[in-house]
Amino acid sequence: MAPDGCRGDLDAWARRILRRSSPTTGLLVALLCPEPGGRAFRLLYAAFRILDDQVDAPVPPAPALLVPPVEAALAGRPGAAPELQALSAVLAGPLGPRLAPAVAGMWAAQRFDLDRRGRRPAPPADDLEAQRARIGDSYLRALWVCSGAPDAPPPALLPLARAATGAHWLRDALEDGALGYDNVPAGADRATWPADRRRALRAELEAGLRALDAWRPPWRTRLLLRLLAWRYGRLLRG
Repeated sequence: MAPDGCRGDLDAWARRILRRSSPTTGLLVALLCPEPGGRAFRLLYAAFRILDDQVDAPVPPAPALLVPPVEAALAGRPGAAPELQALSAVLAGPLGPRLAPAVAGMWAAQRFDLDRRGRRPAPPADDLEAQRARIGDSYLRALWVCSGAPDAPPPALLPLARAATGAHWLRDALEDGALGYDNVPAGADRATWPADRRRALRAELEAGLRALDAWRPPWRTRLLLRLLAWRYGRLLRG
């Protein structure tokens, strides 16, 4: 069935996943993202949540099995799986052209994780920074577009989302390590790196917040980003 033919079912599926995985984000999106932005964000989040779970499975699927169906969905040829229909529906929807860079960035991040899982030693710092940028920049663009802000987020706001991604990595370091993802760059002093990294991420987050105050996007977007920045900032105050 084509995505448009199961619009209601897809949205209900996405709501359940967002509510289960990140209830705070789900509530903020429901309150601050007008439709169709709220629906597009839910579908995008749910699709990549499922794909991330597949990549993180104890025995992940071989790239030859995972990659072609996703890339077919990105080209408008989804299969029966709801995550594939959701991706296709986002790109075919009214916000699709503006969300396409976010979708591409999120998928590139999935491909990087699929390829690096279990790699020893850890990837070099430049590779990890590129991955942090892919995740953070894509998430920021999705929030920006879906909350109704015009154009694309200005570059000065990128540190907000990149710092949030770094905070997430610090929080989940043990869990990620058990899955085979090492986010401490090769050659780093593992005894001092977490504290040094936390200080650097706090400074990055504060720079992004100053840029948000100076830029002043629409109130919905500004409030959404501020609340999410506060949430991740708590992880960096320890």
